[in-house]
Amino acid sequence: MANEQRESAASDSDATNWLNELRQGLSADHPARILSEATEQVIGPLGLGDTLELTAALAPLLRAQSISLRQIQRHAGVEIGAMAAGLDQLFELSLPGQWTPGEQLPVAQGEALRRMLLAVVNDFRLVIDRLVRAAE
Repeated sequence: MANEQRESAASDSDATNWLNELRQGLSADHPARILSEATEQVIGPLGLGDTLELTAALAPLLRAQSISLRQIQRHAGVEIGAMAAGLDQLFELSLPGQWTPGEQLPVAQGEALRRMLLAVVNDFRLVIDRLVRAAE
């Protein structure tokens, strides 16, 4: 198990180095780079783990098509690739335009949103990331 942990840490380190190289390849004012770095700064201190932090930082780059899902899977692993794809799908979900925080959704609409979230998200940590981004 200790060897597995060391290998995992090395993989996380390699994936993080790859992420940093990707971001360096984008201009400093590139929206995906800015969002990736900001997300990492917000998610990191929450202590939700390296996997979510890396996933959250890669998702804006995937969404902007600066990288492909295949690249993420190759450099960061299948689990992080699947989570990044789930997070990308989660961004497709939205609330009604006239809805405001604190206002209750109609029951049918709330239930439909709940079912969509459950269908899209295999990992609750992705929902936490999405909520953090919505609050920014």
